[in-house]
Amino acid sequence: MNRRYRRSRLVILALLILFLAYLLWGRGNGDLEEMTDFGSNPGKVRMYKYVPAGLPPGAPLVVALHGCDQDAKKYSRETGWSSLADRHQFAVLYPETGLSNNPLKCWNWFRPEDQVRGSGEALSVKQMVDAMIAVHDLDRKRVFVTGLSAGGALANMLLAVYPDVFAGGAPMAGVAYGCASNAMAAVGCMNGSRTLSDRQLLDAARRGYAGYSGPYPVVSIWQGTTDVIVSPLNADEIALQWRQVHGMDSPPAMDEVIQRSRHIVYQNRDGKGVIEIWKIGGMAHGVSVDPDGTGGEAGGMAGTNAFDRDIWSSYQAAKFWGLLDPGGVPGRR
Repeated sequence: MNRRYRRSRLVILALLILFLAYLLWGRGNGDLEEMTDFGSNPGKVRMYKYVPAGLPPGAPLVVALHGCDQDAKKYSRETGWSSLADRHQFAVLYPETGLSNNPLKCWNWFRPEDQVRGSGEALSVKQMVDAMIAVHDLDRKRVFVTGLSAGGALANMLLAVYPDVFAGGAPMAGVAYGCASNAMAAVGCMNGSRTLSDRQLLDAARRGYAGYSGPYPVVSIWQGTTDVIVSPLNADEIALQWRQVHGMDSPPAMDEVIQRSRHIVYQNRDGKGVIEIWKIGGMAHGVSVDPDGTGGEAGGMAGTNAFDRDIWSSYQAAKFWGLLDPGGVPGRR
């Protein structure tokens, strides 16, 4: 009887340990919660969020957009955005599209109705942002957006059509805004054979919100140098768009090599970094992570579209936005 009792206690204790480990692992790896009441949702997409325990009022918000054939939870795990949110106290919004919207689970960044202010997927994400700010009392002036591939193209588009909403962005393997208006043209943009003229492409970002006279977002652009899905040419074209918007025609203030990757920074007249480009050496189509590194700059998880290149893109993008600087003022510069 005593032996059976002890065995039962050991089983219960083991189950409790496993349950606690599951809870801790889930929080540390992006345990997401779905939110369904956020507006008319014309893009017909789902909303997931990660809010660290005890998040104070006035915290920032990061919107993270998954790539094709991914979902919110996988993107959270691989990029490490939720873990970074725990460390630095901000909320993360993970919009998610599905097969009913696109047969490859891609964002429809190329469809006219989805790439304009006040319509389609763009409006759905804006409604999610508004809901997050209202429910969690977040700082409306410190909202940022990032994404991979189709999510990177959508992130860049959101920066153009909602510059009054987003203080900064980080398109990763993305495409210049306004490059395509149908699926066929989207393929051309991705492989570097767009049909738009240079002038049309450069002016597109400013036309995203015609008449806007406020500050424009700071932009961190990421691209693998051996990407065969989205041509590395796209990183330079995105940078040219935002240099046009910010009125920058001078050479970069910084052009350095870090961990076999090239890092370029353009500054405004006040000497603040406004546009940066990371060209990750030898990386295919995905995001750069550093799961085995040490210190606060290491994180993320290698996966199908996440490659260990000793640079954690989530950390570096957030750092460029000013989101991680305790002595600075994150957001618009």
